Amino acid sequence: MSTIITVDIPADEFALQETLESVSDIEFEVERVAAHEGDSVTPYIWVTSDVLDQVDEAFENDPSIRHAELLETVDGSWLYRMDWIEKIELITYMLTEEEATVMDAYGREDRWTLRILFPKHDGLSRTNEFCENAELTFTVKTIHEMEANRHGRFGLTEKQHETLQTAIENGFYDIPRSVTIDELAGELDVTHQAISERLRRAHRNLVQDALLLGPPRDAN
Repeated sequence: MSTIITVDIPADEFALQETLESVSDIEFEVERVAAHEGDSVTPYIWVTSDVLDQVDEAFENDPSIRHAELLETVDGSWLYRMDWIEKIELITYMLTEEEATVMDAYGREDRWTLRILFPKHDGLSRTNEFCENAELTFTVKTIHEMEANRHGRFGLTEKQHETLQTAIENGFYDIPRSVTIDELAGELDVTHQAISERLRRAHRNLVQDALLLGPPRDAN
């Protein structure tokens, strides 16, 4: 059974720690991991900061990376390709030994948060064991079993997914709206309050899932 997790990792146990420490208010968002070899991992990573000159200098002095190349500038963020060469034991293990996929990752201040797809649930257990043996911190925030709920990869329950899909199909999100919330409630045979609460929870779960932040999700 495939499993998707979100996990917190301390910045001092992962790549780019020194850049996070030296540049205030910098944020990293991994777009994708393009390749990995035995001694390096190559991500495409969005960088958000008000001081690009400090970022470039920090990259030059950060021993955990090499070959940082600016590829694109979009809306105040910069897309870099680089090689991670230090503090990558965990990500290398997951990619090579467990054939996991890093779906996305977010770094800010003192932590990284990763969303990871394991092809088999046992891969998560073995990764936990690997971290214990290597004395690495691996704090799992959420776990979604894909076969139990295929919409779980978006942070949604079945009811929430059904509600959003029905809302979209009936024009609830059109401008102007083609259906009222009462009409949507009638379509799903639930009360106005129930549909309103379900939509709010679904919206919150989608935003939390996209940002890799937030407390445990509601199951209603």
